[in-house]
Amino acid sequence: MAATLLFLPGTLCDERLWRAPQQALSNQWPCVAVDYGFEDSIDAMAAKVLAENAGSLIPIGLSMGGMVALEIWRQEPTRVAAMVLFDTDCGADTRERRNRRDAQILAAVHGDFHNMIETQLASAYFAKGVDDSSTMDATTDAITGAASDTVTQELHNTVVAMARALGVAAFAAQITALATRRDFWPQLNKINVPTLIACGADDRICPPELHRKMAALVPAAKFVSIEAAGHLPPLEQPDATTFVLRSWLEASRT
Repeated sequence: MAATLLFLPGTLCDERLWRAPQQALSNQWPCVAVDYGFEDSIDAMAAKVLAENAGSLIPIGLSMGGMVALEIWRQEPTRVAAMVLFDTDCGADTRERRNRRDAQILAAVHGDFHNMIETQLASAYFAKGVDDSSTMDATTDAITGAASDTVTQELHNTVVAMARALGVAAFAAQITALATRRDFWPQLNKINVPTLIACGADDRICPPELHRKMAALVPAAKFVSIEAAGHLPPLEQPDATTFVLRSWLEASRT
């Protein structure tokens, strides 16, 4: 039986983040869209996912989801057939970032959560211009996509809608999880399963240089960048993201 693809969303994202790749791949692999509930640690999120899904797994995580994927591997490595890390940071949080996260929680709980989403979160996620007119070249490690002049309102609205649907309580739990996550840098050279490390070429939150360093340490890693994408390639470039995933998954199981 094929391993189950676990689609792990990032902070304040839900199943809409991975919807296009998941739908495209569901005819070849069993797929699950993960919901973390209100777990407030990466360890607890991973444990919840493992308890709810049996058998062999391929965690596919973006940003915070990538951290959960790594923790799934740490907790039950024999169940992880392969792993995909998109636009993520495998390190622990810094003191400076923790202070910023504390301020965000206070602003969300006691201030205007919706305004914070609009002004602080959504605007940082995307490349300068995005559409989904993509040219995919299997002979290179860069997947190219043609960019429009501005992020479409539809993409912006999707990010805001996901955040609003999850709400303040989930946001506070997830920010706490990010602030208390473990440092996986010392563990990367121990990962012994095929691992795809991918990111948007214009990711300003987790830049490509970070992913190249991660890929250099994981023995069975492949690095791919997706052009005309920032922190959320599955939304910004869904066709290119699906191509990357399908190509790598098919190659990994042969």
